[in-house]
Amino acid sequence: MDAVIVSSVCRFATLEKAEEVNQYFSEHPIPSSARRISQTVESMRVNGALLERVRNSDLNKDTYWH
Repeated sequence: MDAVIVSSVCRFATLEKAEEVNQYFSEHPIPSSARRISQTVESMRVNGALLERVRNSDLNKDTYWH
């Protein structure tokens, strides 16, 4: 089951989606996969935080690339 869960949500990379996935599994727990779900949500949060930093940096400005 772990592989199905990770495969289903691993491409999400925003803090909002991490919270959505976390909320879903809080309401629909799968005890045997709890650790893997927690690790996956944490990874999504790390990726989401990185995305936010890039969005707020000069990398997000057209002038950076010209």
